[in-house]
Amino acid sequence: MNFRILNSVTLITLCVALLLPSASSAQEQKKEHHHYKLIDLGTLGGPQSYVNMPNGYAPVLNNRGTVAGWADTSTLDPFPAFCFNEENPCFLSHAFQRQNGMTTDLGALPGGGSSASNWISANGLIAGVSQNGETDPSFPGFPEFRAVLWKQGKITDLGTFEGGNESIANAVNSKGKVVGLATNAVPDDFSLFGTTEAHAFLWQNGVMQDLGTLGGTDSVALFVNEKGQVVGESYTGSAPSTYSGCTQGFGFPLTTGAFLWENGTMINLGSFGGTCTFAADLNNEGQIVGISALAGDQFQHAFLWNRGSLNDLSNTIGGNNAAAIALNDGGDVVGWASLQGDQNIHASLWKNNTMTDLGTVGGDACSLGFSVNASGKVVGISVAAALPIGCDFSQARASLWEDGGPMVDLNALIPPDPALFLTSPETINNLGEIAGLGLDSAGNQHAFLLIPCDESHPGLEGCDYSPLDASAAAQTRQSPIISPHATATQNNLSPAGAMARLRLRLPRHTRLSALATSSAPFNLTASALNTYEIKLNWQEASRQNQSRFDIYRCKGCTNPKILGTKIASLDGSVFAYTDGSTSRPLTESTTYAYQVTAVNGDGESTPSNLNSATTKIEPAPANLTSFAFVRGGFDDVVRLRWTNNATDDDSYFVESCKGSTCTNFSLVAQLPANSTSDTQGFQFIHNITVRYRVRTRSPGGFSGYSNVRTQTLP
Repeated sequence: MNFRILNSVTLITLCVALLLPSASSAQEQKKEHHHYKLIDLGTLGGPQSYVNMPNGYAPVLNNRGTVAGWADTSTLDPFPAFCFNEENPCFLSHAFQRQNGMTTDLGALPGGGSSASNWISANGLIAGVSQNGETDPSFPGFPEFRAVLWKQGKITDLGTFEGGNESIANAVNSKGKVVGLATNAVPDDFSLFGTTEAHAFLWQNGVMQDLGTLGGTDSVALFVNEKGQVVGESYTGSAPSTYSGCTQGFGFPLTTGAFLWENGTMINLGSFGGTCTFAADLNNEGQIVGISALAGDQFQHAFLWNRGSLNDLSNTIGGNNAAAIALNDGGDVVGWASLQGDQNIHASLWKNNTMTDLGTVGGDACSLGFSVNASGKVVGISVAAALPIGCDFSQARASLWEDGGPMVDLNALIPPDPALFLTSPETINNLGEIAGLGLDSAGNQHAFLLIPCDESHPGLEGCDYSPLDASAAAQTRQSPIISPHATATQNNLSPAGAMARLRLRLPRHTRLSALATSSAPFNLTASALNTYEIKLNWQEASRQNQSRFDIYRCKGCTNPKILGTKIASLDGSVFAYTDGSTSRPLTESTTYAYQVTAVNGDGESTPSNLNSATTKIEPAPANLTSFAFVRGGFDDVVRLRWTNNATDDDSYFVESCKGSTCTNFSLVAQLPANSTSDTQGFQFIHNITVRYRVRTRSPGGFSGYSNVRTQTLP
């Protein structure tokens, strides 16, 4: 059950081009920061520890300073074929809590293997998941997962619906109301979890209540607040979704809506016209944030749902995409928005209907905001480097933004030579304490807790209470090692890719459709053949049994598998493909990005490397000349000649207008390929001036125009 940010954000949309003052302008302001005490939460005997990083919002730290996570033990996983944390070697893991300076192993269900916490309530109740030691009869060898609740260290199995074998708890409030997903016995080809229907549940006082759906077969509850309001996702019917972020990124192949369940009634939050709306957080005032695809299913906007109204927060820093990830009880919203060109993204804050670009650390390329506390402090990540398209999240570092800015590297606020390099904070509580993930010197991932050395934490051993001035806070630190675990997958992120990874809190290994799939193809290359065709070649991993290869394409994105369209399925013995033809041409001078997957009877592999190519430009005709003469005494003739520079033209177009300075050109002749001349006749028309221009067309589109030639008739 790996929610590590450097893997889960490997991932995904588009609005206005109004550029507001960014945090970069605020970086000239002077601001003092506190030092922080770093506590490495360690492990339970194994190499790594974790906190829930679903890329939506999950409180893993409450205002009492209690952290909930899970950690490797020294025992090997009893289900190595379905490794709980996707490691090698594969260790059994247990949920833990860290409270009052002590870490407690919360264990697992009797007979079970691994467990993990997903959420901690204000009063310390913990919701999560545990294996129960049984295997799912519908998937031999696959361990059963059960939603669980820990209260004062005691674990409770919340069960499943009648006939079901699996469940997951995603959230719990202080009254012990737990929400999540559980399966029943009804077969379902589009199940969110296995092969039977999965429905959102509310568990309270030993009773699991089925919350139903928005009209489709499946649903999942993600959040519950102190009022008992429940928020989640549901299929709205049987119609397929046409938004690739929904179908490939979120794992929802059908049209999906976000819901609010309250007092026995489930309502649809609505949409911006697309086929996917996803909720990312719910506060105690009943406000909800998330993303919704726009009409046409190409782009997405951030939303704030408040008192029955779905409000478009939009994107106002030049790009067309935005996502809201978290909010506080005051209604401040944090997330990200894309810059002009939609390749890179910046952490963003929406407050009182105003959006602020929070910038990045130093000169970093990208950033995201993950959590905002009651005083408006924002934690997230900043990314040093940009890829040719998107951001390289293998270089992420934990960041902090406070009112007045600028964004700073949290690694600059902890003592020198720390035990961990901080990569990704998940939660900042109202005391300013921060929990998240970092890397040790061996590249192992550890959960951490940061405690500010401030007036709210007096007399804390090991704290440096001297103020940290702006110049010291502006320092940045580089990771001493790139984790072999954290970089196991392609860590690229475009704006839409970030949206697509704002996904459900479901363990990745519980998506049963991909248990024994082929390995990803590799060494994908792409090269333009002409103005309308691109040639692809790739290689298969050794000893594969794929039945086919699927090819995904998008225009200039970083993850075609998530954000693009499947354009072809080929036999598993074919390793090349030409995209485009005279009947279905690509557009000239356009960049297309590609990925390839291998498919067998057990599902689809992860995608190959990304590669892209730009179709060629059809050269314009050149050296357009003309001369005019009188023919037969009663009509004028103009002869045009030009140089043919075309590479794959199929026709030529001659345009003209009357007047020495005219610009209202219109088509006067269409000629076959390879043409280099044309004749125009004017009967009983003399002493006028005509202007001409010529262009060619290929299957990929039109060339530019030739020079303009002005000719006066005799």
